[in-house]
Amino acid sequence: MKELFHYFFYSIRKRGLGQTFYFFLLKISNKYFDYKFGLDTSSDVELDNLVFISENKKEGENYGTISPLLFNKIMRTIPIGTDDVFIDFGSGKGRILLLASQFGFCKIKGVEFSPELNIIAQNNILKWMRYFPNTKGKFQLIESDVLLYKFNHTENILYLYNPFSEMILIPLLQNIQKSMKYYERQIFIIYVNQHYNSVIENYNFFLYKEIDLINKKCFIYSNQIIKSEQDIN
Repeated sequence: MKELFHYFFYSIRKRGLGQTFYFFLLKISNKYFDYKFGLDTSSDVELDNLVFISENKKEGENYGTISPLLFNKIMRTIPIGTDDVFIDFGSGKGRILLLASQFGFCKIKGVEFSPELNIIAQNNILKWMRYFPNTKGKFQLIESDVLLYKFNHTENILYLYNPFSEMILIPLLQNIQKSMKYYERQIFIIYVNQHYNSVIENYNFFLYKEIDLINKKCFIYSNQIIKSEQDIN
């Protein structure tokens, strides 16, 4: 408890009172989401503690996720249609897939190379569908390295929460470009990471939105230049 108070006052000095209360609200909502639906999505997992073998494991990052409040904030900035397909590259325990199911996508895919995390995600999805039976049939979990994922050329909302290094990001972007050439469509890339965002820009994706998530940044890119209402006027 003493450490919590110290951190609270440290946060006030760093962020200010309003931002500190919002930060702690995010922390609470992060845990409450799991409690409310009986899920296991909020706790971080170190990749080295998972026993699976993959040649690209060394390029992966530890499992983490964001608050439902922040994800909803991100999604409200993107135009979404009923024919859109959402895919999370590095889907971990599946939290983002569950949250995405509330935005009207016709299909929601998760690609994860850890069998242990995929099992947890599957259990979370089963519990979620008890509360939201209308989401049944929308989810698809793919246990695979993201570089082995076969695009069916309908995926158009792509989510990446700091899942891997640029050694994986670059060939993934190349695969995305091949898919766009096969079937031309507008694509949005949601990238929660500020280390390799310039890599995405090098592959002819244009910055659509930059969103402050308090302790991290979210960059949303599109393969088409989109003018805001302000620009149009």
